[in-house]
Amino acid sequence: MANKSHTMEVEKIHGVSTASDKSPTARFSGPYIEDVKTT
Repeated sequence: MANKSHTMEVEKIHGVSTASDKSPTARFSGPYIEDVKTT
């Protein structure tokens, strides 16, 4: 479980970071940031 959580966290960080670079990823930035804030 811990491994999965770690991968998810990394994906979230990557998604937010890439959001600034890519437009399609920006759409993910919304829910991604919300998820991070909730956590």
